[in-house]
Amino acid sequence: MVAFDEGVLTGKYNANSKFTEVDFRSNYFSGDRIERAVARVDKIKEELKDSNLTMPQLALKFPLAHDAVSCVIPRIRNYVMIV
Repeated sequence: MVAFDEGVLTGKYNANSKFTEVDFRSNYFSGDRIERAVARVDKIKEELKDSNLTMPQLALKFPLAHDAVSCVIPRIRNYVMIV
C-alpha cells in the first residue's frame, strides 16, 4: 500500500502548511516534522525536474521498481468532521 506519507509526497504541502486540531496530521507533523518532510520532497522534486513525472507518479513507481512487487494499491483518505 502506498500512503504518500500522509500527503507530503504529493508535493502539495510546504513547510508552513498547518492542519486543524481534529486532523491527525497536526500531531503527525508536529515540531519540525513537516519542514523536514517538505525538505526531502524538495530534494526529490529537484531530481525529478527533467523526468516529466509527478510526485504521485514517482511514489507509485518507486515500489514497482523492486522485482518482488507486482502491483501497488494507493489509498485515499478524506478527512471529514461531522458535527
